[in-house]
Amino acid sequence: MATIAYITPYFKPTSNAASIRASSFIDELIKKHDVTIFTALKNEKYNTISCYSKLPSNKDKNIIRLIKEFIFSFELFIRIICSKTREVYIITSPPFFIAIFAFFAVKIKRPEKIILDIRDIYPEVFFQHGIMRSDSLVGKLLMKVERFMYSNSNYVVTVTEGLKKSIEPYNSNVKIVRNGYDEELFRPNAEKYDDFTFVFHGTMGKFQNIELLSEVIKYCDENHKNLKFLVIGHGPKDYLIKNLRCKNFKYIENVQYKEIPNLISKAHLGLSFRTDDKISKESFPVKIFEYIGVGLPVVVTPISEAGNIVYENQFGIQNNNNIEEIIDSILFIKENYATLVSNIEKNRLSFTRKSHFEILDKLI
Repeated sequence: MATIAYITPYFKPTSNAASIRASSFIDELIKKHDVTIFTALKNEKYNTISCYSKLPSNKDKNIIRLIKEFIFSFELFIRIICSKTREVYIITSPPFFIAIFAFFAVKIKRPEKIILDIRDIYPEVFFQHGIMRSDSLVGKLLMKVERFMYSNSNYVVTVTEGLKKSIEPYNSNVKIVRNGYDEELFRPNAEKYDDFTFVFHGTMGKFQNIELLSEVIKYCDENHKNLKFLVIGHGPKDYLIKNLRCKNFKYIENVQYKEIPNLISKAHLGLSFRTDDKISKESFPVKIFEYIGVGLPVVVTPISEAGNIVYENQFGIQNNNNIEEIIDSILFIKENYATLVSNIEKNRLSFTRKSHFEILDKLI
């Protein structure tokens, strides 16, 4: 049995994608190991060391987010330094600055093993969104810090082949541990909504193509009135859905994570629309795994690593961010629905979170 410190600002009862990934892995780790979680919120069911500082919200302005993240990062740094040393430290990123502070605190502790869990690659995300320039002094400094963290970790785990290739020049011990889905929660459901229904769920952030989603909803409202949409989630772009004046969709802003499987499993087709950029093309959104878990065919944009896997397994279709292509794909899936569902039912268990966790467990 190893003593493990798992550093993840987002953990239960928070229900975002980062929390869900960390929570699932921690639930498996505590079956074999002594695990302490450094996180934002106290959870009496687990051995947690929590911070008083509040994490930033997706709706905070950039400067407010940065201030909150630095305050949290500094408190986390102190808590790691003042705690007893564990044998293994697992550090999640993003949030990037929190991961930096945690990493250097852990280096001071000099544990036997450091494992970085990288879900998005920073500071490249900052550059992508124009928050800072890659050739600026701060940008260059952050890239050096990023590479130092990679090269000074025993292992790096990440979620896609694209991210793995970006990290491998600085650490040859990179393993892919995809998000997967919770097989206890996400199962096919014989009960379906009366109308053929498309579902989109998750945080409506910068990399989600909510503009395309709203256009598809409006087009179908005018041209395919028998098709309905269920949209679940909130975030900086949720105003695009809230402002729609269509009768063919239902919007649910806040849903507990355990309610999501029942809601999405009654739909007929899952949607994952992301923006046209390198980060989106190398991503594998958690929602795709969850659609597979409940047996839904999927439409994915843009052409991407996730889309390739959906297409190769005949779970659905990947498209460019083009409304005409999307509508054609939707109608094709509707016509070939039974075949696609059958493909998913035969192969869905290969995408469970537990099957991916085994890769991480071997590194401990």
